[in-house]
Amino acid sequence: MVDSRRYSARSYFAEHRSQSCSHLLAKSIIAALGIIAVSPLCFANTIVVGRCNDLPPGRGVKGESLRTAVGKTMDGDIVDLSGMVTCSTITLQSGEIAATAANLAIVGPTDHTITIDGAGAGRVFDHKGAGTLSLRNLSLQNGVASPVKYNGNGGCVYSTGSAYLYNVSMSGCHGNNGGALNTRATATGAATRVYLSTISGNTADGHGGGIYSKNRLVLQVSTITNNSAAGHGGGLYGEGGIAVHGAASIAHNSAGGRGGGILSGNGSSLLYLGYTSVDHNTAGQDGGGIWSNDNIQIVNSTISSNTASNHGGGGILASGAVTTITGSTVDNNTAVGNDFTASGGGLSATRLGSDVHVLVSNSTIAGNSAYEMGGLWVYNKMGTFDLINSTVAFNLVRTTRGNAAGVGTGSCGVTMQSSIIANNSGGEDLTVYDCFGTQQLNGTYNLIVTSNKAPAFTITANPRLVPLGLHGGLLRTIALLPGSAAIDAGTNVTFLSTDERGSGYPREVGRAADIGAYERQPNDDEIFYAGFQ
Repeated sequence: MVDSRRYSARSYFAEHRSQSCSHLLAKSIIAALGIIAVSPLCFANTIVVGRCNDLPPGRGVKGESLRTAVGKTMDGDIVDLSGMVTCSTITLQSGEIAATAANLAIVGPTDHTITIDGAGAGRVFDHKGAGTLSLRNLSLQNGVASPVKYNGNGGCVYSTGSAYLYNVSMSGCHGNNGGALNTRATATGAATRVYLSTISGNTADGHGGGIYSKNRLVLQVSTITNNSAAGHGGGLYGEGGIAVHGAASIAHNSAGGRGGGILSGNGSSLLYLGYTSVDHNTAGQDGGGIWSNDNIQIVNSTISSNTASNHGGGGILASGAVTTITGSTVDNNTAVGNDFTASGGGLSATRLGSDVHVLVSNSTIAGNSAYEMGGLWVYNKMGTFDLINSTVAFNLVRTTRGNAAGVGTGSCGVTMQSSIIANNSGGEDLTVYDCFGTQQLNGTYNLIVTSNKAPAFTITANPRLVPLGLHGGLLRTIALLPGSAAIDAGTNVTFLSTDERGSGYPREVGRAADIGAYERQPNDDEIFYAGFQ
């Protein structure tokens, strides 16, 4: 990662521009004509902004304004605000700033904040280029997308290409699709990238309260919070796949429809979450935290305290072909509805087909609630469902019809290996439903207290579980008290090196692996676990 303190705007971009020129120069020798064609990027200029106001040039007005500087740019140019030492806010007086250059960088100072205020009169930036609009070290606020232009998309920034944000905040903006940002690039490999940035307090009349992206969307070490959409995707709406990783947070967003935090949905991409927290989001329909018909891969993340106000998937509604959750905690999510559609408080995965696969490994599913299937609801008929070295406990089902409180599944191929399903309320810990085919229920060395069907060698004794909490590592887990029937009673068929807590917590201690996501260690503090601190 680039340390912004090491580079001025000119030197940083000059370095990358020089690399681009060398590459393009080598590629642009036309043998037949003997001519060297050089990209416009090689002639890129740095245009320095010299004043804070948004007045047009005239007598007595010295230096470039931001508006006039952007208006002079060509492909690859840099607009440099880093020398604006006495300026804190640029208020736009003539509506949005139009940028026509295909690729353009606008760079603020590293030692203080410059805010560009749309003043509710239009967007902040309207990028009409097919390339990338790069924004660095800037704060954008109070942009409003006109309902006439581009259907009013992108309240702070609209781009017909893609965007690159580094150390940028966008707040208080309003649009149709994309309260803060809307990017439209469709070229193969195009991506919108957001690093060390905050998107907060924006609203959308349509979808994507924070960001709406038609191309791939990548976020790292960034926060998407308190955004809202009347439609789907309260925080993020992605059509080309989404990757969120590196201590990112998607929190306190809301959607009137699906995906309170995130909606990822063209059906052929990937939603990836790594070291990410998705919490306290609300959807008016399903998928309180996440709604996706793309494949899902969740690693070392927390999906917590989200709400689906109608239908299922309080934490996650997954309708893609493959859903994988590893080393993660899904807790205290709620599917509020009061009929069978409100199923899966933690996870609802209900796509049908022989190609559908759901894997939950080394993970904790706890404290979730739903009308039916309080913890997990996996119903893919001819598909498969694997629950490996995981703990499903303290979940609640609200119906009195005897449905699964912990795990409910109608998959034809079910494998449960060394997992705990116990201490769930309102129904059976595990309920296996008819898959309308030849059902296989495989696996060994599980601890499942109550069920209508269970794999071979299932233990039904009290697991002696400690409530969900920080018992080491970065994620909340459910610990085991001394004397638990789960200790040294499991297996490690997938050769996990650690338990859910990660480095420093080996997966196998003692005679054999413990059952569940948690492996009891020799130095565990038994008094602390018992609540006597």
